[in-house]
Amino acid sequence: MIWVFPLLLLGALVAAESYEHEVDNIRLLERQSNDADLCFLWGHRVALLGNQLYFTHGNYTFVSGEENTPQPYLFSLALSNITPVEAFIPSSAYQRYSLPTGADPNIAFITADTQTILWYNNQSLFTVFATGSDATTANEMSMFDTKAGTWGSANVQGSGVNLYSDWGSEASVSVPETGLSFSFGGDPSTQTLPGLVTFNASFPFYPDITWSNNTSAGSSGVQVPLVGESEMVYVPYGKEGVLLMMGGYGRDASYNAVNVDMSQISVYDIASTSWFVVTASGTAPLPRRQFCAVVSAAPDQSSFQVTIFGGFDGAKTDFEDVWVLTIPSFNWINVGSKNDGEVSATVNIGRSHHRCAIYNDAQMIVLGGSVREGTPVPVNETSCKSLYPPIRVLDTTAYTWKTSFDDSLKYTVPESVTTVIGGNGEGGATMSGPEKGFNFTALSTIFATPLGAKTTATNSPSPTPTPAPTSHTGAIAGGVVAGVAGLAILAGAAYFFIRRKRKADEKRNGWKSAEQARTGEPKYALVSGVKAEQTELPTYSRPPAELGENHRGGGLRSPIELSG
Repeated sequence: MIWVFPLLLLGALVAAESYEHEVDNIRLLERQSNDADLCFLWGHRVALLGNQLYFTHGNYTFVSGEENTPQPYLFSLALSNITPVEAFIPSSAYQRYSLPTGADPNIAFITADTQTILWYNNQSLFTVFATGSDATTANEMSMFDTKAGTWGSANVQGSGVNLYSDWGSEASVSVPETGLSFSFGGDPSTQTLPGLVTFNASFPFYPDITWSNNTSAGSSGVQVPLVGESEMVYVPYGKEGVLLMMGGYGRDASYNAVNVDMSQISVYDIASTSWFVVTASGTAPLPRRQFCAVVSAAPDQSSFQVTIFGGFDGAKTDFEDVWVLTIPSFNWINVGSKNDGEVSATVNIGRSHHRCAIYNDAQMIVLGGSVREGTPVPVNETSCKSLYPPIRVLDTTAYTWKTSFDDSLKYTVPESVTTVIGGNGEGGATMSGPEKGFNFTALSTIFATPLGAKTTATNSPSPTPTPAPTSHTGAIAGGVVAGVAGLAILAGAAYFFIRRKRKADEKRNGWKSAEQARTGEPKYALVSGVKAEQTELPTYSRPPAELGENHRGGGLRSPIELSG
């Protein structure tokens, strides 16, 4: 019978811990009676873990009539709750968690016009922001545990990290299966900033976290690209994976905004910390910024499809088209899209400032975004329009817009892609590189073989303890078990109250305040390593420093916001 006591004691402790988390969640989850359906959002940041979509920061409009304003919450939406899509998001479908004021007291007041980053591994979200030119941040940030549903703070080792990203203009990507995240770019007033920030929250070292800023060209000799409002994705090639960056804008020698040629793809090899440039074949999309991109892997990983949607030309035109960049062949394909309810024959309609995530390689989740009807000012930011829903789903196996989310859909390579790169729906691509070959020998080696089987981040619930077997050895044994159980319950209760007291003490001590450092003057930067075409950056799209206080309903420019 000796073994019974440890089991019962363990069960009591698990129950106490579970109850404690549930109490914390109830207190943290603040649902107000005036919640309403969400009809529009922009400038936000997203993270998809398993089937749970998290988004935060930015500006929001609700059906209740509240105009486009920042919301001090982290929102959580189960993808199973977005059926049907192409509709407003009902208040019953999402949860919201109050943003903490600990690691940074300004975090709850972040607007779409400010600078933010949202990184994540397969368990936690990390949110941080910086302000001012050449801004660095204190090595502390707010952290949300998605399994426990609680906020905390995380200390980061490293220094000199530049996190400035005006107008949400930096490109960020997180790779939850490796624990690595990256952020790049930004445009403080009239110049872009170089440098790639690497954030490492990988296991088994987590919760020990590090970050660094790489501004060197590496062994290739290609300079760090200087762009803002581009898109960056991760593809598992080379020893540690590569980053692909495309689109956006930079500045010429006179500091005029220039759109980057979409055929020029910047490649960053993580292992060698080197930048390269590849010229993609095929007809490239028109230059754009503020679009979104996701990656789908062929079942045999013989190819990867980078799907992009939408964007803004920097003047007054939004795009509604869908394109695919095939990897490793680096070939652009205009795949179009079917069943697009936003397409109009009489006026040019498109979407920008939206965010995307990919589920199981087969469904692109599009969240938010501004819609222009051929005019510089979006039409959906201060009033709800059912024609422009805040959430959409694109089937990347057929490039068809869906009216419902299907968690059972498996990815196969679309025919519109296989006709170009060879193979079939299961893979078997015959194009293993660009038509004219790679212009760097190192790239031939890097893209020779993918890293291996792709893993999918999950947000699994804690396992349910197995019930103890029933004893049938008689009344005496039953009495012993009952006595032992009583002791276990008392031990569990004592553990629970000690824990609560400790947490109360922590709460009284409060959060540590973050410090911000602002050093030096901004350096003028030029577009480097990529072809660019000059375009006038309109007043409406200029960085916040040049905007009036009523721009986009943002009011006075409050503190700052994050990405992902």
